[in-house]
Amino acid sequence: IVEPTTTTATTTTTTETEAEWQTYKLCNTCTINYRVNAADATVSFELIHEGEAWVSIAFSETGAMVGSEAVIGTPDGGQVLKYNMVGRWGGGVTPMADEHQTLTDASVEIVGGQTIMRFTKILEEDDEIKIVPGQENTLLLAHGYTDSFPSYHPYRRAFNLPL
Repeated sequence: IVEPTTTTATTTTTTETEAEWQTYKLCNTCTINYRVNAADATVSFELIHEGEAWVSIAFSETGAMVGSEAVIGTPDGGQVLKYNMVGRWGGGVTPMADEHQTLTDASVEIVGGQTIMRFTKILEEDDEIKIVPGQENTLLLAHGYTDSFPSYHPYRRAFNLPL
């Protein structure tokens, strides 16, 4: 598991129930902005990738792809969905059942050569990996060569994110 290369807290206007946005630069092409929303027990993410490709943030208990749960944004279809990752082939990454598609404020778009995915996820959901505020959580980052999913991902990385 690799630690983020740089950590910078950003300053934004927030209410008493919102935390400030935090920024992690994970590599030369990917930045994650996030904040925990205590009022509704959610976490909001914004992943910015310098390039036009599908992008993914996964939640993991081990740092391995298999057994993790991903949020994948596919610009070619404009979808952001939750996926189970049970194998390292295209058929091993499948959308979760409709009742588990609980993301809010979800979008993916290409703007000025950047792929930007945004979503808000519930911290603790039945039968899913729990996200724990105040602790380091293991996440995975991946992106493809193109904006069409599934396709091979030339970049992938496990990292610990202190929520």
